[in-house]
Amino acid sequence: MRTRKRMIQRAATQALQDFAARAPHRLGLRFMQLEAQRLQRLLQAWLDVERERGEFSVHALEQKAHAEFNGLPLRLRVDRIDKLRDGRFLIIDYKTKNAKLLDQRMAGRTAR
Repeated sequence: MRTRKRMIQRAATQALQDFAARAPHRLGLRFMQLEAQRLQRLLQAWLDVERERGEFSVHALEQKAHAEFNGLPLRLRVDRIDKLRDGRFLIIDYKTKNAKLLDQRMAGRTAR
């Protein structure tokens, strides 16, 4: 468990360092400390969710796709698609925390 905590701390620290390198004027010391704590809580919560799920494999990351809704063309970017043990797919959008199961017939489809 301590190893996981250290890994989470390192990941949060690295993310903040990367951001600070791109925008050093935007982050003060106190903000960095608070944001590191927030990121660590989010990462721990996400790992807890992942641990509770059944068997899966990551099928795709940052997948781009085109779709049409009522004649309106859409450009999409899916954060992650997991393939579940039963062949269904789980679409994960990290920003909105939405996850939807796709029907198995989507297994053979590719993005246009």
